[in-house]
Amino acid sequence: MKIKSGRDLTWIKTGGNVKVFEPESIQKLQSFMHEQIPFRMLGFGSNVIIPDEGLDDIIVKLTSMPNNITNQGNDHLIVDAGMPNILLTRFCMKHGYTNLEFLHTVPGTLGGALYMNAGAYGACISDYLVWAEVIDQNGKIYCLDRHEIKYEYRNSNFPDKMIFLKGCFHVKKTDPEVVIKNIADMKKYRNDKQPRMNTFGSVFKNIDNNNAWKLIQKSDCIGMKIGGAYMSDLHCNFIINDGTASSSDIKELIQMVQTKVFGSTGMMLEREVVFF
Repeated sequence: MKIKSGRDLTWIKTGGNVKVFEPESIQKLQSFMHEQIPFRMLGFGSNVIIPDEGLDDIIVKLTSMPNNITNQGNDHLIVDAGMPNILLTRFCMKHGYTNLEFLHTVPGTLGGALYMNAGAYGACISDYLVWAEVIDQNGKIYCLDRHEIKYEYRNSNFPDKMIFLKGCFHVKKTDPEVVIKNIADMKKYRNDKQPRMNTFGSVFKNIDNNNAWKLIQKSDCIGMKIGGAYMSDLHCNFIINDGTASSSDIKELIQMVQTKVFGSTGMMLEREVVFF
C-alpha cells in the first residue's frame, strides 16, 4: 500500500492524499477483495476528481498486473482491463484490427472505458464488447455476457464493488494502413479541436441530440472561471487547471455551468466527470 497525491493520480492534477493498492497478481487482488475493504477503482484518472482532503477509501489500480492482448482468430481480441487504451490501439495498428480506433483518443485504461461505456466519434465500447471477465466483492471470478451489463450512453449498471478484469471484443482484420489512417484522422481532429493541458476529457454528456458544448456556448459559459479552473475557449466542454486550481474550484465551476445552462436552456447537464 502506498500513499499518493491526487495531483499525481489524476489528469486534472488536484486532490489530497490517498492510499493506493496496486496488486501485481490476480491472487493478491482476490485476497484484497476477501477482506471487504472499502475501495474505489482508478485507471489513469483521466475523468476523476479526488477531494482536496483526500479519501478514506483505498484506491485500487490494476496497471501493475500483467496486461496482455490475445487474439482469437481474426475477429476477436481479449484484453486485460489494466491495458492503457493507447497501447491497445497501437496493437490494432500494428496487426491490422479495426473497430476500436476511437479508443486511441480516449485517455485511460480499458477497465475505466468498460465501466463508463467510453466512446468518441459516434462509437462506444459497448458496441464491440462480446463478454467481460469480472471479479466480485468475494473474490469470485466469472464472465458476463455483453447483454448482462446494461449499458447506456456514457454509463453502465456495473456495481461499484466489482472489478472488470478483461474484455473480449469483436474486431475485423484489415490492412494495418487503414487502421493507421483512421487513427491519424481522429488524432488530427482531437488536436485541432481539444486542449491538451491539465484537463479531463469532456466534462458533460450530450443531451439527446444536443451537444453539451453548444449548450455551454449558448449560455455564455466560455472562459468562465473559479479559482484556477476555467472553461476552455478552444473546446468549452473542457475544464483547464491553470496549475493553481483545487478540486473544490473545479466542482464549483461544474455546478455553476450546470446552473447557468439550465437557466438559459432548461436543460440540466449531466457530468461525465466522476467525483470521488
